[in-house]
Amino acid sequence: MQFTSEQRDAIFTHDRNLIVTAGAGSGKTRVLVERFLALLDRHPDWALPSVVAITFTEKAAREMRDRVRRAIEARITRAVQDRDRPALEMWLAHQAALNMARIGTIHALCASILRANPAAARLDPAFEVLDENEAAILLDDAVETALARLVHEDRAASALLAAYGVRTVRTVLQTVAGGSQADMALAALDLSPEDLLARWQAQWSDAMVDVMAEARANAVLREALAWAPESGWPADGDDKLMINWALVHDHVPALVGDEPDAFIDAVQALAAGINRSGGKAANWGGKAGKGACSAALKVIQEWAKGFRALPRPGERDAEAAEWLLLWRDAIQLAADTYTRLKHDRAALDFDDLERRTRDLLEEHPDVATRYQRDFRHVLVDEFQDTNDAQRRIIYRLAGIGEPLADGRLFVVGDPKQSIYAFRGADVSVFGAVRAD
Repeated sequence: MQFTSEQRDAIFTHDRNLIVTAGAGSGKTRVLVERFLALLDRHPDWALPSVVAITFTEKAAREMRDRVRRAIEARITRAVQDRDRPALEMWLAHQAALNMARIGTIHALCASILRANPAAARLDPAFEVLDENEAAILLDDAVETALARLVHEDRAASALLAAYGVRTVRTVLQTVAGGSQADMALAALDLSPEDLLARWQAQWSDAMVDVMAEARANAVLREALAWAPESGWPADGDDKLMINWALVHDHVPALVGDEPDAFIDAVQALAAGINRSGGKAANWGGKAGKGACSAALKVIQEWAKGFRALPRPGERDAEAAEWLLLWRDAIQLAADTYTRLKHDRAALDFDDLERRTRDLLEEHPDVATRYQRDFRHVLVDEFQDTNDAQRRIIYRLAGIGEPLADGRLFVVGDPKQSIYAFRGADVSVFGAVRAD
């Protein structure tokens, strides 16, 4: 079987943790399967379930499991032909263990870990797992119940229905009231209207600091602002071009200062006030001098006209902060209702599986240590579709950060192909793991 040098490195380098960037059509599934088998080849004492392969769709899991099965069958055939009894016994044992192979989705793995540790996870091991469609239906029920309660209980947040319309409120709640989305939304809105407005104002000030620094770093603009005629400034203060320079000189201190409002006022004054028509060549040392004067003013004028000021938070933003308080209450009501409906069914959605498994492994080091002993190697496909909770689970299972953790984790993905952003996937996690 022929491999490229990159594929060979990915398959047979076992002494360090690896992250492989591979696009569609690069043979990454084949590499994962071959690495899976190469690990078993190199470690005859490893049981097949001790090598964990995580995929991000059930279809991919079935495909990988089938490829592993066929590859093991091929090795059994070869061992028979070669009359290699030790190899035959090893691969027959692996074949017998295929039904226990840990090849599946991150959510299937999380469910199995939680069911195996019900006391530590504080769960009934018979919990139901809601797939995405079932979770969406239950969330719809929760939203409808929440909307009815807003009206029947005459809650302040019912004002949203009149202001935005029932359809819009329903759509927003369906989008953000479930699982990790609700957690993020509620965390972002966990402030009073006054504090929200203050935070926006602080963010505006920070952004303006960057904008002003960028202006000061503009070498062409800096040169134009510092321009001076070789023949000296005209004594004729009524010269039309000199009037423009008087305006520029009045506002230069604000442009190089650190007060955002003064900076914006100066830019707007220059954009509206500079008029390059008129002026006497004699006042500027001749035609060439006047041309240089006009060219410098043009640079300043065009920069000022092209500048787009970040609007400072004001009255409308204060009103928006008040409305966001109502949105927070509506989201909280829908999220609480969704949680109650899941509890009534003894059910967990995918976000619950991730959150509870992460907490179990991080809050119970003995549980994490046990899985680190059982899981000799962890392979992860489509890693660009992971989120931070999944990364933390994978790190715990592979013992990343623990002694002797080298060579226990292999991940492959393509940051250009993340498709599960709606599920909370964060392609930046791929870059963070590559940095680790």
